[in-house]
Amino acid sequence: GSVLDVVEAVAWLAGDRHWWRGMDSPIRVGKQSAFVFAGVGTNDTAHSAQLARDAAAAGARGLLLVAPYYSKPTQEGLLAHVRAVADATELPIMLYDIPGRCGVAFAVETLLRLAEHPRVVAMKDAKGDLDAATRVQAATGMAWYSGDDGMTLAHVAHGGAGVVGVTTHVATRQVVALVDALDKGDLPAAVTLAFSPFSRDLDHWLTLARDAGHEVLLMVPMEPEAFPRDDPGPQALLVSLDAEQNRRRLEWLLARAAGYVGVINGMGSRFTATRMAMSPVLNQIHQRGLLFIDAATTPRSVAPPLAEEIGLPFAVSDRVIDDIAAPDAIDLRLRELEEIARERGVAVGLGSPYPVTRERLAEWAAGLERKGLVLAPVSAVAAFGTEAARRDG
Repeated sequence: GSVLDVVEAVAWLAGDRHWWRGMDSPIRVGKQSAFVFAGVGTNDTAHSAQLARDAAAAGARGLLLVAPYYSKPTQEGLLAHVRAVADATELPIMLYDIPGRCGVAFAVETLLRLAEHPRVVAMKDAKGDLDAATRVQAATGMAWYSGDDGMTLAHVAHGGAGVVGVTTHVATRQVVALVDALDKGDLPAAVTLAFSPFSRDLDHWLTLARDAGHEVLLMVPMEPEAFPRDDPGPQALLVSLDAEQNRRRLEWLLARAAGYVGVINGMGSRFTATRMAMSPVLNQIHQRGLLFIDAATTPRSVAPPLAEEIGLPFAVSDRVIDDIAAPDAIDLRLRELEEIARERGVAVGLGSPYPVTRERLAEWAAGLERKGLVLAPVSAVAAFGTEAARRDG
């Protein structure tokens, strides 16, 4: 994986020849060096082609070419534009797909055709369509880079080559550590992964997670206290619906994929605190042979006592480790989980797929053995809690 900063120049600035000076010299980045990919994208094909020639003459090692902005060309127009710029020099081209700024996106079919050009070799993707990204990568071998810092984890986990970032300017080491950890598969297999039921190609991603050794949960959206201001999404379980309506919604959600060991509530501070609403839902989960993880979105949750009553394997989150997404704050939450585990025997932490979360989690997990602690999938914790409840009963 790679972490890149690409020099991007708007048309009026790139047209000034002094902009290109020094591009033939490597930029020192610590003990390593990097070369410049020059931004030559404009909404004028002839101008972009000339900028490409100027950049090549100045010693640039590659070109970044965004879709023509504002003019909204057709897909055939995009093809002609990129091919003309690619033919203007011998430099490799990284395309830049950012429809929110340009008003037009590269279609999958267009990218498949562009990849046939020997100099169109990479993509900076700020569109965020993982399905399209994986399809093009699989079919062409084009190097795929996240162009949105928040999507770096998702892109690299799905086969991307790295990130062309903004965060890299101020947190280079952290982003490099994230990408390296992904390349090495440093996320321990004992970490359980939870997926939204609305994810594209959900079965595919669950299969990839299981193949990597991870246990999988399905996230079930439930009504929060601030509903409808805070919207958990379509098919969410609501206290205003009767038991049959919520049953049908839960059936729809559970049918979205297969191979998960249990469910976890998404939001749900109002729903999980309402006994009349939660009781039939937990019974339905139990009948499916699943376990339930309470995300502890409210201290008033009735899920634990209800689960104990019916013998449903369950666990409750003890900490959200990245409620403050900063290294020191995450490290503190992880130490708190260690203390809880020593006192009670088990502890459960929840986290989001932030780069900093993954970095801190991987480093923390590597040192657990010497502390006399073991990282276990959440099903083991749920089974422990259920057995403890039976003994106490």
